Amino acid sequence: MPRNKLPEDAFAEDACVWGLVCGQKDYTLAFHLNQLLGISLERKADAELELKKKNRLLLFSRYHYADPMNDRSLALFSNKYQGEFLIPEIKPADYLLLLRGYWDADEKKHLLQLLRKNEPIQAVVEPEWNKLKSRENLIFDE
Repeated sequence: MPRNKLPEDAFAEDACVWGLVCGQKDYTLAFHLNQLLGISLERKADAELELKKKNRLLLFSRYHYADPMNDRSLALFSNKYQGEFLIPEIKPADYLLLLRGYWDADEKKHLLQLLRKNEPIQAVVEPEWNKLKSRENLIFDE
Protein backbone atom coordinates (compact mmCIF):
# COMPACT_ATOMS: atom_id res chain seq x y z
CA MET A 1 0.00 0.00 0.00
CA PRO A 2 1.57 3.31 -1.04
CA ARG A 3 2.23 5.92 1.55
CA ASN A 4 0.29 9.15 1.65
CA LYS A 5 1.96 12.18 0.15
CA LEU A 6 1.62 14.11 3.40
CA PRO A 7 4.28 16.41 4.81
CA GLU A 8 6.44 14.52 7.28
CA ASP A 9 5.14 16.57 10.23
CA ALA A 10 1.51 16.06 9.17
CA PHE A 11 0.61 14.43 12.46
CA ALA A 12 3.58 15.33 14.66
CA GLU A 13 1.49 17.06 17.30
CA ASP A 14 -0.95 14.21 17.88
CA ALA A 15 1.36 11.22 17.48
CA CYS A 16 3.38 9.11 19.85
CA VAL A 17 5.35 5.97 19.02
CA TRP A 18 6.81 3.35 21.34
CA GLY A 19 9.13 0.55 20.43
CA LEU A 20 8.19 -2.88 21.79
CA VAL A 21 10.79 -5.58 22.35
CA CYS A 22 8.96 -8.87 21.93
CA GLY A 23 10.07 -12.21 20.52
CA GLN A 24 6.55 -13.32 19.52
CA LYS A 25 4.98 -13.38 16.05
CA ASP A 26 3.02 -10.27 15.06
CA TYR A 27 -0.38 -11.97 15.24
CA THR A 28 0.41 -13.31 18.71
CA LEU A 29 1.35 -9.86 19.95
CA ALA A 30 -1.76 -8.33 18.34
CA PHE A 31 -3.94 -10.94 20.04
CA HIS A 32 -2.22 -10.25 23.37
CA LEU A 33 -2.72 -6.48 23.00
CA ASN A 34 -6.39 -7.02 22.13
CA GLN A 35 -6.86 -9.03 25.32
CA LEU A 36 -4.79 -6.69 27.49
CA LEU A 37 -6.33 -3.43 26.27
CA GLY A 38 -9.85 -4.60 25.42
CA ILE A 39 -9.51 -3.48 21.80
CA SER A 40 -9.71 -5.12 18.40
CA LEU A 41 -6.57 -4.62 16.33
CA GLU A 42 -7.33 -5.61 12.74
CA ARG A 43 -4.76 -6.82 10.24
CA LYS A 44 -4.24 -4.35 7.41
CA ALA A 45 -2.23 -4.51 4.20
CA ASP A 46 1.49 -4.66 4.87
CA ALA A 47 3.29 -1.34 5.11
CA GLU A 48 5.52 -1.03 2.05
CA LEU A 49 8.82 0.80 2.10
CA GLU A 50 10.98 1.09 -0.99
CA LEU A 51 14.74 1.32 -0.56
CA LYS A 52 15.84 3.01 -3.77
CA LYS A 53 19.57 2.67 -3.07
CA LYS A 54 19.26 -1.10 -2.66
CA ASN A 55 16.38 -1.48 -5.15
CA ARG A 56 14.32 -3.42 -2.58
CA LEU A 57 10.72 -3.39 -1.48
CA LEU A 58 10.26 -4.05 2.23
CA LEU A 59 7.02 -5.29 3.78
CA PHE A 60 6.17 -4.63 7.42
CA SER A 61 3.10 -6.16 9.03
CA ARG A 62 0.49 -3.68 10.20
CA TYR A 63 -2.52 -3.81 12.54
CA HIS A 64 -4.93 -0.97 13.27
CA TYR A 65 -7.57 -0.07 15.84
CA ALA A 66 -9.75 3.04 15.50
CA ASP A 67 -11.63 4.63 18.38
CA PRO A 68 -13.94 7.07 16.57
CA MET A 69 -15.80 8.00 19.76
CA ASN A 70 -12.59 9.56 21.09
CA ASP A 71 -11.13 10.52 17.69
CA ARG A 72 -7.98 8.47 18.15
CA SER A 73 -6.32 5.30 16.94
CA LEU A 74 -3.64 2.79 17.75
CA ALA A 75 -1.50 0.92 15.21
CA LEU A 76 0.98 -1.92 15.57
CA PHE A 77 3.77 -2.25 13.00
CA SER A 78 6.58 -4.75 12.73
CA ASN A 79 9.86 -2.84 12.80
CA LYS A 80 12.09 -5.47 11.21
CA TYR A 81 12.09 -7.13 7.79
CA GLN A 82 15.02 -9.03 6.32
CA GLY A 83 17.62 -7.07 8.28
CA GLU A 84 16.07 -3.67 7.56
CA PHE A 85 14.02 -1.41 9.84
CA LEU A 86 10.87 0.65 9.40
CA ILE A 87 12.21 3.10 12.01
CA PRO A 88 15.98 2.56 12.15
CA GLU A 89 16.35 4.90 15.15
CA ILE A 90 14.62 2.24 17.29
CA LYS A 91 16.62 -0.83 16.20
CA PRO A 92 16.13 -2.76 19.47
CA ALA A 93 12.36 -2.72 18.93
CA ASP A 94 10.74 -5.65 17.18
CA TYR A 95 7.44 -3.74 16.91
CA LEU A 96 6.18 -0.18 16.94
CA LEU A 97 3.02 0.97 18.69
CA LEU A 98 1.74 4.23 17.17
CA LEU A 99 -0.83 6.30 19.05
CA ARG A 100 -2.63 9.03 17.10
CA GLY A 101 -5.23 11.51 18.25
CA TYR A 102 -5.73 12.72 21.79
CA TRP A 103 -4.37 10.48 24.55
CA ASP A 104 -3.97 12.38 27.81
CA ALA A 105 -0.85 11.94 29.95
CA ASP A 106 -2.60 9.66 32.47
CA GLU A 107 -3.86 7.35 29.70
CA LYS A 108 -0.38 7.10 28.18
CA LYS A 109 1.16 6.44 31.60
CA HIS A 110 -1.40 3.71 32.34
CA LEU A 111 -0.89 2.15 28.91
CA LEU A 112 2.89 2.13 29.39
CA GLN A 113 2.50 0.47 32.80
CA LEU A 114 0.27 -2.24 31.31
CA LEU A 115 2.72 -2.89 28.49
CA ARG A 116 5.74 -3.08 30.78
CA LYS A 117 4.11 -5.43 33.29
CA ASN A 118 2.81 -7.99 30.82
CA GLU A 119 4.48 -10.75 28.90
CA PRO A 120 5.35 -11.30 26.09
CA ILE A 121 6.60 -7.69 25.99
CA GLN A 122 10.14 -7.60 27.35
CA ALA A 123 10.74 -3.85 27.14
CA VAL A 124 9.20 -0.61 25.89
CA VAL A 125 11.39 2.04 24.23
CA GLU A 126 10.12 5.65 24.33
CA PRO A 127 11.82 7.74 21.63
CA GLU A 128 11.06 11.42 21.16
CA TRP A 129 8.72 11.73 18.17
CA ASN A 130 10.27 14.94 16.85
CA LYS A 131 13.77 13.43 16.88
CA LEU A 132 12.82 10.46 14.68
CA LYS A 133 14.18 11.22 11.20
CA SER A 134 12.25 8.34 9.62
CA ARG A 135 8.85 9.05 11.23
CA GLU A 136 7.35 9.64 7.77
CA ASN A 137 7.61 5.86 7.28
CA LEU A 138 4.56 5.58 9.58
CA ILE A 139 2.26 7.67 7.35
CA PHE A 140 -0.16 5.31 5.60
CA ASP A 141 -3.73 5.29 4.31
CA GLU A 142 -6.04 3.59 6.80
